[in-house]
Amino acid sequence: MTLTKIAGASLIMRRVEYQLRGGQLLTEISTQAVSMNDNFTLELRESYVVVQLAPDFELTPTSLARHWAAVIEFCRVHNCTRVLSQATNPRRNLSTLDAYDSAKTIAGSKLPLKIACRWERYEPDEMTRFFQTVAANRGLEIEFFPITQLALQWLGIQEGAGNA
Repeated sequence: MTLTKIAGASLIMRRVEYQLRGGQLLTEISTQAVSMNDNFTLELRESYVVVQLAPDFELTPTSLARHWAAVIEFCRVHNCTRVLSQATNPRRNLSTLDAYDSAKTIAGSKLPLKIACRWERYEPDEMTRFFQTVAANRGLEIEFFPITQLALQWLGIQEGAGNA
């Protein structure tokens, strides 16, 4: 196991190999799961990334900055732009300005991300819609879904096609 700092988030990558070629350090990531010390995990499925937030994950400016930094880096490393975010009872402690900054951060990645949020016991509200609008105005697609099947369909993923 190797502990790596990526964009301010501590990632534990399993089965990471380093090779030196022509004086340049290359990283080959042969794992599909990355454990986070920030109460979430990232897992690469065949054609999308699954972000699993810990139960009662608190959405704060700090937790979201770490979260988005890890998601962006993971998607870049694995060349994947479809993301399924799953959570149970997430709690939000954000101002409107925090929501704006968070949307700007993820949209600022310049990756054409499509993020489906399947968060149990979370009701999208005005601030959620504001976040989505700020992100959409910057070319990012984010939607919230009551069931996983709808989220996967929106992402263009067929359930059971090697993606489970």
